[in-house]
Amino acid sequence: MVAALATNRERSAQLTNSTKIGLDICVSVLRIQRTVERLVTFTMHGTATEGSQQTATLIQTGQRLFYRLLTLLNATTLLFPPTRSFLEHSLRELAMHMVARFPDQCHQFLEEAVLGDALRAPMFTPLFDPLAFPTQFIDLYQVVLERGRSFTADLITPILVRFEVEKWARSGGNPADMVQLIALLGKELTNYPQREPIWPILLEQFVTLAQYDFPSNLRDILGTLVKCSVDKHRMPVAVWERVLHALPWSQMRANLAVELAAWVGDTMWKIRTSSQRPLFQIWEPYVASYEQLVTSLFEAVLGNAIRHAEPMYRSGNGSSSNNNNNGSMAATQCWEVLGQLFSPWLLTVTLDPRSGSSATLEPWSTDDQDAAIGFCACFTDQVIRLCSLTPQTISWFWNYYCSALSPLAGVHVQQVYLVQFVRLPWNSWEPSSEVMMQVWFA
Repeated sequence: MVAALATNRERSAQLTNSTKIGLDICVSVLRIQRTVERLVTFTMHGTATEGSQQTATLIQTGQRLFYRLLTLLNATTLLFPPTRSFLEHSLRELAMHMVARFPDQCHQFLEEAVLGDALRAPMFTPLFDPLAFPTQFIDLYQVVLERGRSFTADLITPILVRFEVEKWARSGGNPADMVQLIALLGKELTNYPQREPIWPILLEQFVTLAQYDFPSNLRDILGTLVKCSVDKHRMPVAVWERVLHALPWSQMRANLAVELAAWVGDTMWKIRTSSQRPLFQIWEPYVASYEQLVTSLFEAVLGNAIRHAEPMYRSGNGSSSNNNNNGSMAATQCWEVLGQLFSPWLLTVTLDPRSGSSATLEPWSTDDQDAAIGFCACFTDQVIRLCSLTPQTISWFWNYYCSALSPLAGVHVQQVYLVQFVRLPWNSWEPSSEVMMQVWFA
């Protein structure tokens, strides 16, 4: 039947108004239409026993008929209203009831019907539902991203918005799949130019994953951002800004913020030592975003320290030793987090002589002076905030300065230190005699 219609479609293209359509064409169309109606009726109303061999055979027949009719869908057949009406109705019915909702057909339906060409996409996109196949969601998404480059924005955009990542995550996305999707979106955000109309869609889906069940995906989100940023600065700064601004940092637990701070610090050290270059040069476009990240992490830890300190302040001198110990431990934790987040950027380090490089690696060069001043200002601001919680911060800072910051620092580095560190509340410091000796020799 389909073969007869295919044989005669060239003839139909040459028909004039005065020419009568051949009876064989009409009979073929009518037979196909009735076959489609019967197949759909069987499927919809369960005339055949569900799960039986007969049902499977009918479904397979409908699927074969769908893809055969799909080959007839072209500019010529769509030119004539009767042919167009017949094909569109038959294909939609078969797709809706016998193809699009079956897991073993979702890839073929996507590639041949939805992404087949510009004529097919508008017809079949509304029938395509990737959420119905959660285990194949990422593979289908990848196909769309790869094949979609040849589509215009008005065709590919309706397809992309069908991938509702939050609904997918809630319905069955496991952690491993979530990591894979985050990495995929991060890669595509670097590959697609920002001027492309679909780029904002990819960005919002990436942000949605970052926000979903926050902060469970935060480490994977940050890992993807870092990886794509270090790789030739391909990750647009706008992605960092959008993600960091959208996240509900106030909901982050202090213990997780501490873990993330340790991970961020270790990652920065690895990047710096492996490249043997200052981070200000490696991360030149992203310094402001990093400042926002470390400030947000530190605020989560500092907020916890303040909550531990409140009972001690309310109860005055009669507070329990347990409250004092908790408050002191929380404040100490804040200082440790500051060191983890800022040390990779601020310290002068000694390199392995076998590397063939100079003996020390300074945190910045004279060309990076402006960025370094801003970064040191950010560090100083956080130290001042911690000073308001515990006066002991100044002593911690002084020991850090004498043991880590100052010994190997060059003149241009020391100049930046002094410009910023003079803002610390030194007038509240009561150093011991031992520390006074350190000040004298420093």
